[in-house]
Amino acid sequence: MKATRSRILALSVAIGVGVLTALPATPQDDTAFEEIVVTTRKKEENLQDIPIAVSALSRADMERAGVKELNEIAHHVSSLQFDRGYSPADTRLVIRGLAPTRGRPNAATLVDGIDISSEAIGVAGGTMLVNPRMLDIERVEVVKGPQSALFGRSAFAGAVQYVTRDPSDETEGEFALDGAEEGYYTFKGSLSGPLGERAGYRLNAMYWEEGGFYQNSITGNDIGGGEGLGLAVTLKFEPNDSSSYKMRVEYSDDEFEPMPQANIPFNGINRVPAAASLCNGGYVNDDDCDGPAKIIQDHLLRTRAGDPNDPAVFDDMDHPGVIGEIPDGDELVVTLTPDYRQGIGNDDFPGATREVLRFSLIADWTVGQGTLSSLTGVADADSGAQMDLDKIAEAGPNGMDTSIASQIGHRWSNTSLLSQELRYVSEFEGRFNFTLGAQLWQEDVEQNDRNNTIITGGTYCSLLRIKPGPFAPAF
Repeated sequence: MKATRSRILALSVAIGVGVLTALPATPQDDTAFEEIVVTTRKKEENLQDIPIAVSALSRADMERAGVKELNEIAHHVSSLQFDRGYSPADTRLVIRGLAPTRGRPNAATLVDGIDISSEAIGVAGGTMLVNPRMLDIERVEVVKGPQSALFGRSAFAGAVQYVTRDPSDETEGEFALDGAEEGYYTFKGSLSGPLGERAGYRLNAMYWEEGGFYQNSITGNDIGGGEGLGLAVTLKFEPNDSSSYKMRVEYSDDEFEPMPQANIPFNGINRVPAAASLCNGGYVNDDDCDGPAKIIQDHLLRTRAGDPNDPAVFDDMDHPGVIGEIPDGDELVVTLTPDYRQGIGNDDFPGATREVLRFSLIADWTVGQGTLSSLTGVADADSGAQMDLDKIAEAGPNGMDTSIASQIGHRWSNTSLLSQELRYVSEFEGRFNFTLGAQLWQEDVEQNDRNNTIITGGTYCSLLRIKPGPFAPAF
């Protein structure tokens, strides 16, 4: 299946009036609080002065907390979650429990004020354009609650904004190497300094590798690891006191082994109400079932091995489920189907890949009693996944999967994004200020989906009137 979707959002105009009430001065003790400056309302403000639910983590906060990936900020911000879905590239941003399903995410993701929330056609997600390991981050701002006027239609539940570091005034470098058991290590390095009196640069590089410490019992291979690299270049130029330009280019390439997931066998059956049945309250094999479920079975399922005493079950009345306590992770056995394309052996499916290239240019000019800004963002990303979906396989000789059938997922997608925003923010002395902006936004998504492929095998293969062989596809 090939799906292409394009969406354009043009000339989105928002005007906001902010009224702040100054409280009378009160005697203070000698305790000093660090001032945290955020750009939640499109301008620099003290966090304590804005009437919005915002959590902010500075670079110093993340260093003290030992944050190694951007996803780990969820451990330090309430009401924020980063869930992993279909593949390691499918990261689902959840704010205040509002989880995305498919399509446009309900929480916005921004880098330096540019919305990079991407469309998720087949699965949830929408944060693929962010590399969680590129930690040249100056500040993270988490806005909770609907903020569509400030951050666009994706910010129904809130928004997460990453503010990258500017070049330093003096030449400096930082290098870090982390290592641990199971083949884990990460190298990060940065170099920054001035380019004359009015310009500066910052270079960042990162390489990571993890050896999987879970094992696929079918192939005997370790899974759950991966490797990747990332590069980023930032240039900033301030020709005078009333203008500045910041350009950033970032590239990342990651590969992930199959995720160590295990199937929990169901131990109970849940009945659905008869009124919701496609078989008029009966089963698909009943003679009086004339609904679409009968057609589905005729096209997809047959009696296994032609044995009438062992029928293939398909109906919409009985839903299998797990009743009772969910087993602990160390009690589960990973049984993933081997890569059938490699023949009978011990090779796993490749897993998932993600390659992202992003470019941004931010320009600010002082115009009258305010600042005119231009924010340009361009991104291109390729991602793919090949893995076992049902997590069910039966071990045979020489690593052969002898289960009746396996469901294999194969999905590839390309995302291209263009964002151009013009914004004017007033800076009047009084209580009245406004923000006026216009945005052109376009995203093209192309997806090739080969999911729901049934790979049959074992002694039943020829009896199902499918081409004989150890592994033969059936569609």
